[in-house]
Parts: sequence; C-alpha cells; structure tokens
Amino acid sequence: MITFLKNNQIPYKEHIPLSEFTGMNQMGILPLIVYPKKIEQLKTIYLKIINSKLSFDILGGITNTYLSNNYQRDIIIVTTKLKDIEKSDETIWVECGYSLTKIARKLSSEGITGYEGFIGIPGTIGAAAINNSGAFNSSISNVVKKVKLLTPQGHTIDLNNTELKYTTRNSVLKKNLEKGIVLCVELDITNKDTIENIQTKIKTVNTFRKSYIDGKHKSLGSIFVSSTLREIGKRHKLAIFTKKIINQPLKLFTHNNRFNTFLDFLFLGKPSLANHCDSLNRFCWKKDTKEEDFMEYLNYMQKLAGNQLKLEIEIRK
Repeated sequence: MITFLKNNQIPYKEHIPLSEFTGMNQMGILPLIVYPKKIEQLKTIYLKIINSKLSFDILGGITNTYLSNNYQRDIIIVTTKLKDIEKSDETIWVECGYSLTKIARKLSSEGITGYEGFIGIPGTIGAAAINNSGAFNSSISNVVKKVKLLTPQGHTIDLNNTELKYTTRNSVLKKNLEKGIVLCVELDITNKDTIENIQTKIKTVNTFRKSYIDGKHKSLGSIFVSSTLREIGKRHKLAIFTKKIINQPLKLFTHNNRFNTFLDFLFLGKPSLANHCDSLNRFCWKKDTKEEDFMEYLNYMQKLAGNQLKLEIEIRK
C-alpha cells in the first residue's frame, strides 16, 4: 500500500496515536492515514482499498464523529485537502473536503442567502450533505441540489435532493441505503439578498452562538438531535420548571453557561456530569476526560429520555 501511495503521490502518515488524531484522551494507534489532494487521488485510493478488501473510514474534520478506544481500521482517508470549487450562474460544485463554515461565509459575502446559519458549524460540506446539517433556519436539505458519489464498483453517479430523502439530521447516505463516497456537492445559489441584510443575520447568529452555544472546551458539537431532547422535558417537567425558577434571577443580569448547565444536571439528578459539559447537549473533552465519562453521560441522558434520544454524532468502534 505504501508503494501504491508513493507511486500515486498521495500524502500519508503512519502509526499515528489516536489521541493525536482526535485531540482527545484516547488509546490506540492508527496504522495509516492518507490525505488525497485531488478528487482523482480520492477515487484511486478508495477503489484500491475496496479491491484489497481493507477496512477503512472516510473522515473530514471528525468534528461530529467519536472514535472509540477500541477503534481499528487498516486505513483512514481524510478529505480536508479536497476543496476546489466550480461555479456557474445558478449552482456551485464544491469538493467534499471544503469547510462548511468557509463556503457559507464565501457565498454570504456574495449576496447569496440561506447559508447564514451554517457559519460556526464545524466540519466539511461532504459530511454536512450526509448528515443534513443545519442551524438558525439554514438547512442543507434546502440548498443541496445534487451529491456526486463514487460507488464501490467505480461508477460516478448523481443523487438529487429528492433522491437523498432528507429528514432531520438524516439522509439515505447516513442510513447507508446508498453505497459510495461523496466526491462533491452541488449547491443552489439563486436566492439573493443585500449584503447588509445578510451581515445582520450573521451577526445575530454569531452573537447567539457565543452567548448560548459555543463553549470554551473541545467538543463534538450537539451530541443528540436537539428536537429529541424534548423527551427529557416531557418526562421531567417538575425538575425543568424548578431549575428555570432558580435560574431566573441570574438571567436578569447575565447568562452564565456554566451555572446554567450545573443547574440542569443538578435537578435532573446527576450534578457530576456538569463537570464534563458546556450544556445539556454538549459534552466536552478536557485533558483528563476519559471515554468512560462520555459513556456515563450518554447512558444517563438516554435513561432520562427513556432511550428516545437520537444521536447527532456518529460513534465508531
């Protein structure tokens, strides 16, 4: 495989500690990570892996993916160097490794609306198209026209918006109902607005994110699909109501995420979990955080919701 990568001029790294790759306190070694810089390189290595029957994963910024301590693959393909753009009057084709936040900023600066809510969402456009990412009235399902896939048989096919069957944080790609890897994504750029209006929306989004969402510690973003958290509210109405009453005087002066999160877990019966979270739905990794802490959080949250919560992140073992 190394000879193959060298012959095709595909950058790679060998024997990388899992903790170095993820930035979290994890065990394990990743045997081989490849970083294709061109779509043709991605196609070449993908088909080589398929034909060689090796285990693999294709990852972007791993901002919404958790790799467990027992995670093992022969090869990991990282797409973040794939970020070319091809633009026409009505659409733009973006390679899978392009940052979602960066493409949203670029299009917004050109007077194209519908992308303001993506600013601040980490990860790549390829992963976002699979996950149907979204926030603040911006949703991938509203802007994706097509996704170009490479199948294991070596065929390149397009799936249009209807064929992707988008639902909340889901698609046929995330359900693995279509086999293949995302090469690039076609986005709609026909909706226009004034730069002033768009910048006002972006400022509102950024202010809210800074105050209520983005924490100070490394995280995977929202752990659960936000709408499913309502199940906890339904099952623990008294605890949630009491917490709101206690927190109300403080909110008159300032919003303190740390104290707010502590109260959430206190009244839900597990105050110790507040040490690991920036919010009820955002688990964070500090220097001494362990996988057992994360699993305790997942299990307790599911217990509170009667196992009705849906994961937004993907946990790979």
